[in-house]
Order: sequence, then structure tokens, then C-alpha cells
Amino acid sequence: MPMSMTASFERVSDAWRNADTPRRMLLGIPAAALFVVVVYVGLVEPLEAASRNMRASLPSLEARRDIIRAQTQELRGQPARPATAAAAIDIASIQAALARHRLADLQPVVETKADNRTRLHLPRAPFFAIWPLFQTLQNDQRIRIVSLRVDRLDAVNARVEALLAAGDR
Repeated sequence: MPMSMTASFERVSDAWRNADTPRRMLLGIPAAALFVVVVYVGLVEPLEAASRNMRASLPSLEARRDIIRAQTQELRGQPARPATAAAAIDIASIQAALARHRLADLQPVVETKADNRTRLHLPRAPFFAIWPLFQTLQNDQRIRIVSLRVDRLDAVNARVEALLAAGDR
């Protein structure tokens, strides 16, 4: 502590010890009251507000819980769905995504394989365009990547071989 602060603290401490009881009471009672107010405003009020908010949101949370329970019971009562054949990918949607990411001019090969899968081959594509293309296919076109191979050709280009299928996952 700096010298002046230490001296001030010692002076206040000495004054407190040397003060008579009525003077200590005169200073101590307001200090205690201030402490109580600070604790109430800083601790009790925020806790009460949080408790009120939680109590107010409880009915809606219980209603959501009841809906989820009802849906779970309903699903448990239904028979299992039969497996459906995988949907075919629309090659036009892949070509549109290639054009959107300026990859259509790079001579991509898009061919339909057996079992409704599609092969996408880009002989030379810039790295910066590969991941946005696959994000578009997955998020916008709902086409999932079954397998992917990216071979680096040079500092900015890669050869891409991907097997695609319809569906989110």
C-alpha cells in the first residue's frame, strides 16, 4: 500500500479505537445498515428476480414436457415403418450448384451409379470452392456425401472424387 493510504488507515483505526461507545454506535449503526442494503440490493433482489422468472416459465415448460411425453407414447404405439428405397438425386441440382460456385466450366463429371447414388468428379478445382459446394449440396439440396476423396494437385487446386446420395444423413 502507498504510504499515504497506510497512514490514513492507521489514523482511522486509531480514531475508532479511541472513540467512546456512543460515537462508535453513531458510526457503526449506519455502516451496518449500509452493509445490509448493499447485500439486499446486490444479492437478494437478483435471486428473487431469477426465482420469479423461473416460476413464470415453469407452466410452459411443463406443458412442453407433457406434449413430448404424449408424442413419445404415440410413437411407441406405432408399428415400425418399412424401409423405403433410396431416392434418386436430381443431377440438374448438382449441376446448378456447380454453376453457382463457378465450377461448371472445370469439366465436372456427374454420373448416376447403381443404388441411386451419384458420382461427382472434378479433375481440377480450387480449394476455396470445394467446401462451399458441398455445404450447398448438403444444406440446400439435401444431398449427403457418402464418400469423398480430395487429392492436392498444387497450392490452390485439387482433384475431387465424391459419391453422393439423397437424404440428410
